[in-house]
Amino acid sequence: LRPTRLRRNRSCLIRSFRTRPPRSKAVSVEVSASLPQGADALERFVALRLEALRDAGVAVESAPEELGALCLGSNWAVEWLLRQPSALEEIVSEGQHRATPDRAHLAAELERALAGIDATDPAPAGPLGSVLRAFRNRQMVGILLRDLARHADLRETTAALSDLAEVIIEKALGLLHPQAVADWGRPLSEDGSEQQLLVIAMGKLGARELNLSSDIDLVFVHPERGVVEGGTGITCQEFFTRLG
Repeated sequence: LRPTRLRRNRSCLIRSFRTRPPRSKAVSVEVSASLPQGADALERFVALRLEALRDAGVAVESAPEELGALCLGSNWAVEWLLRQPSALEEIVSEGQHRATPDRAHLAAELERALAGIDATDPAPAGPLGSVLRAFRNRQMVGILLRDLARHADLRETTAALSDLAEVIIEKALGLLHPQAVADWGRPLSEDGSEQQLLVIAMGKLGARELNLSSDIDLVFVHPERGVVEGGTGITCQEFFTRLG
């Protein structure tokens, strides 16, 4: 998830994140522009891409139907598999090229991926950001494999994308909040109870209808005014603005 724009709306902080696969360099498999149109050209196009994937070490035979559909439907996913050839075996071994993992499975898988990761650096290029991107990319390839091979319908695909976004947001917040407390102090309400950042999903994620080209619009709010215990001199609003 990459922040794309930031704006203030009264006491709320609204941030949008791009979920579509990032642009990458041109696909490694080039097809001549002189290829004839029609089914033969498509078959040759797919064959060339499958050959490139096989040469890169991707276990093509483990999911030939799904990979054939992927070659026609997603340049980004093919390029990612060329750079991460062992990922397909992991996806297939867990059956995720045909069956959608539930939310609990996603959360447990992300927990394992983050084990031992230093979450003190919240920068996108830091260890936490790198692991979250890798996890997201792997899951996106699984979603594309199922969607393009017609193993999942539209409702299942949008639900899978929404679950993926929510699991990543929840886990990232769970790791970053304790670090923020260590850096700036505890945000307390007027009665002395500790406050937590609340994340409200708007638009398609709020309706659980996220698609492959959706941005994510989030509203960050906190329950009430208060003080930050720890001597840093910042307000709760400043604390949660930084955390967001």
